[in-house]
Amino acid sequence: MIALKKKAYYWIFVVGAISFLLSSCQLLAPEQGRIPNPTFTITQVQQPTFSPVLTATPTSTLIPTIIPTFTSTLTPTATQTPLPIISHEHSFSPSGLIFVGDHYNTHSMTFLGGYSEGAWLIPEESSSYFNILNTLDYYSLDGVQGSKIVTDFEKDIGPVSHCNHELFWVSVDSELPPSAVGLSGFEPPPSSGAIESLSPENETYRQFVREYLIEQGVPTPNVQIERILRVDLENDGVDEVLIEASHFADDTGHSISHGSYSLILLRKVSGNNASTQLVVGDIYNEEGDTLPYEYFLQALIDVNSDGKTEVFVGIKRWEGDGTILYEMKENILVEVLRMFCHL
Repeated sequence: MIALKKKAYYWIFVVGAISFLLSSCQLLAPEQGRIPNPTFTITQVQQPTFSPVLTATPTSTLIPTIIPTFTSTLTPTATQTPLPIISHEHSFSPSGLIFVGDHYNTHSMTFLGGYSEGAWLIPEESSSYFNILNTLDYYSLDGVQGSKIVTDFEKDIGPVSHCNHELFWVSVDSELPPSAVGLSGFEPPPSSGAIESLSPENETYRQFVREYLIEQGVPTPNVQIERILRVDLENDGVDEVLIEASHFADDTGHSISHGSYSLILLRKVSGNNASTQLVVGDIYNEEGDTLPYEYFLQALIDVNSDGKTEVFVGIKRWEGDGTILYEMKENILVEVLRMFCHL
């Protein structure tokens, strides 16, 4: 009987233990099947301009992805080559280039400079634009004009010539008038007012020259006028008179003597007053071995088509020559370009 009770207790204990274990398993089953809260991992792609759009991946772990929508059409490259830049004191698109001839070589001209947008350009500032050259329109003081084909241009790099600017030459296909002026690229072509040539023996203008020389210390001047031109430089209806006068006792150009001179004078009327102005010149009051300069009228042209006539003055010296360009400003001829070379 006792043994039977022990066996009954044993099975009651076993059944209870099994029931307890089953109950525990039922309580744990829902915990094992629970879907965990999603873990977000964000990947960002840095771009210059985008509109972020989020999309979810249907997995137990959701990973939002940022998809850039580009609005720029530029394609970046590893390296970029910048465009070449030409730097000058005056950056410009040239309106025209100016050349001058001499008595020694009638198939070539020296580069004087350029003009653009109201500015005069020296040779160093405008020589890089020789690519516009194909023809030259030429003008002489005697009224001869025409056009020549450019055959070559070069820079003089030799040690022989001494110039106040870099020296460039341009060659043409046929002979030019001596000391002509050549223009290239000017639009419209330059024009000048009527030029009247007066007799060098005109006593009125001889007296003006005589009085000027006496004022400058030459008591008994030898008046020698080479040329007198009357022209309306300012296009205001009032004519000006240009006088070219020179005297040298030594015709070789190797020396000077007292009373030697070379002058370009401007006789101008302003209101009720008339005046004689020195444009350029030298007066020598003593003897010496100085190589003198001789100045002469080379051309009168409205180079920049502003309605006013510019004045080209040539320079000659023993084994040297050049040109000065003047424009009228406030009733005075003002130098704007100069090119002179000598050995």
